[in-house]
Formats: sequence, structure tokens, C-alpha cells
Amino acid sequence: MNGEMPGPRDDHSAVVYNESMVIFGGFTEGKKTNLLHSYDLSSGEWVQLDVEGGPSARSGHTATQHHDKMVVFGGIDKY
Repeated sequence: MNGEMPGPRDDHSAVVYNESMVIFGGFTEGKKTNLLHSYDLSSGEWVQLDVEGGPSARSGHTATQHHDKMVVFGGIDKY
């Protein structure tokens, strides 16, 4: 496995798109996050992606893939 694997988390969402699994948000290290990571299923490489203009930090949301976008809906962005 290459790249830096994201830390443990719960209440995040994940989609699979073009040989990659993309995970967003969740609850990690005692707080909500809006980190976005991609895992290449072929190479085993993790990459942290930019979320500029993306959703606020949240957990308990859902997500789906629509064309080349990951669409996030709902969840909790406050404690």
C-alpha cells in the first residue's frame, strides 16, 4: 500500500468509482471531519483529495456517485 492511509473513523460515507473507493467525512479523533480520501483498488495507493467548496465537516451522512461526482446528503455538522 502506498500513500498515507487515513486514520480510523466512523459514520463516514464511501463510494466506488473508476477503480477507486472514495471516503468522505465521519467522526475521527474526537471530532467531525470533512477529509476526502481516495483509495486506488488496483495500485493500493491512498491520496488525500481537495474538498475546496465541499460540504462542512459532518458525520452520519449518506453519499452516492453521480457521473464523476460524489454527492453527499444530510448528516450532522454540529455536535
